Amino acid sequence: MRLTRSAVLSQRQGSHNHLEPSPSTTIDILPEDVLLEIFDSYRQAFEQEPRYERIWNSNNGWFKLAHVCRRWRCVVLESSSRLHLRLVLTSCRPPRAVMLTRLPPLPIIVDHSGATIQEWKEENRAATALLRYPNRTCGITIKRSYLLSDVSWVCMAMNRPLPILESFKLLNDSGYEYEFKVPTTIFKGSAPSLRRLQLQCVLFASVSQLLSSTTGLVELDLDIDTIVSLSPAASLLTHLQGMPCLRHLQLRVLRLPSPTIYIPVLPVGAADVVPLLRLTHLRFSGSTTCFEALAAGLAAPFLQDLEIELNYYSHAFPHLSRFIGDVDGLFFAVLVDITSSAPRISMLTHSHSIDEPPRRIAIKNGMTWSAPICTAFGARLTTVEQLFFQWSWVYCNEAPYRQFHQDPIAWRRFFEQFQNLKILRVGRELLLNVARFLSLNSGEPPLPLLPALEEIELRSAVAAQSVAPPIGNIEREEVLSTLGPFIAARQQAGRPVRISWNADPALPSPYW
Repeated sequence: MRLTRSAVLSQRQGSHNHLEPSPSTTIDILPEDVLLEIFDSYRQAFEQEPRYERIWNSNNGWFKLAHVCRRWRCVVLESSSRLHLRLVLTSCRPPRAVMLTRLPPLPIIVDHSGATIQEWKEENRAATALLRYPNRTCGITIKRSYLLSDVSWVCMAMNRPLPILESFKLLNDSGYEYEFKVPTTIFKGSAPSLRRLQLQCVLFASVSQLLSSTTGLVELDLDIDTIVSLSPAASLLTHLQGMPCLRHLQLRVLRLPSPTIYIPVLPVGAADVVPLLRLTHLRFSGSTTCFEALAAGLAAPFLQDLEIELNYYSHAFPHLSRFIGDVDGLFFAVLVDITSSAPRISMLTHSHSIDEPPRRIAIKNGMTWSAPICTAFGARLTTVEQLFFQWSWVYCNEAPYRQFHQDPIAWRRFFEQFQNLKILRVGRELLLNVARFLSLNSGEPPLPLLPALEEIELRSAVAAQSVAPPIGNIEREEVLSTLGPFIAARQQAGRPVRISWNADPALPSPYW
């Protein structure tokens, strides 16, 4: 029997209608494993929030799911591990909330980072929770302030076994004049599950013993006064070398080295370099001496994000050069900002997939700019294809000419490292300076400098609130005239370079 076209369409329409849900269909038809997947996706939407633990474990998180109906409540509570369920005790939520009879014995997070002095005086709730439920406490966050600078009684409460404690944060809101000496009794009863540790404004000598016993850390955030101790075995470098699981490391050593404190920096090759193979994120802020002392004995080949802010000038970075040289990946984009107040250089690798984001290395020098900080990248610059050169201090009337030409020989050596550079992007404030630098006034041949260069992108727009006026026709002609000898020489040598103008004030996406 041969079906007509209208009959076929009629059958398809009937089949389609059969698949459409009935108006009476509800979410109750979904099996529990599907509901669990939906709930977990809902939880993951909170993970990027700064206060994820507090938000998810509140009325805006899994509480809302558990109050929909009895079935949902059972699915949520029976999957407490998968859904990362916690009971968060704050200054507004007393420990007696844990005694709710209809709740399973969920892990407890003690978060008193927002407590006022009146609430602290009413009841030492953090210590009370620790005393009552040490076997259930998985996270502790305490904040010191001007009014409440002594939290040693909380630390004393942790002088007991805390078998499932994963995170401890001692925050500070009282300035560096209130550096805290952590009691040596903290975690004396052991915390074998501790993975995340954050200590702000503490004396390194008071936490050295603690760091020696927490070798399983995955995340470490320290704000300390120094990195050395009376004994070399108790130095910060020694402690870091004993943390093979470390993934995220953030260090701030904001106090300048004292003349009375000697920080040894061994020559390159003189120290045993210990690789931290799982370290993917490192942020450091402090003096060049401190970082050089740490880099002398560490390597992190699989870093994805490295940010260094140096607040003390130096002419040489031998260990920084070796440390950067050990990082895996080929860099293709570089941003150089020679602003006198906050000069920086950052590098990016290609992103091969969503699961493999680009690697980034950034160095900021808080004192002054110098070409040697660029040369610390060494051979890593030979693979770079894009270079963005800018001056971004929008509130400064100082001409960047002096910064760029204070050491022309060093800058020339810096540019000579870009053997594969194809695109040179120049910010509005540096157009004439870079054009003069590339000119052939010195009579030097054009090819040794940027031999693979194909394009110079001149950016005519300025950043918002910049004191520099938009480029005019006269200045535009002067820039092109200054670049003329360089362009003509490259054309004659068979390596033409094209000039383009870009009026977009925003940075290209690779440099964000």
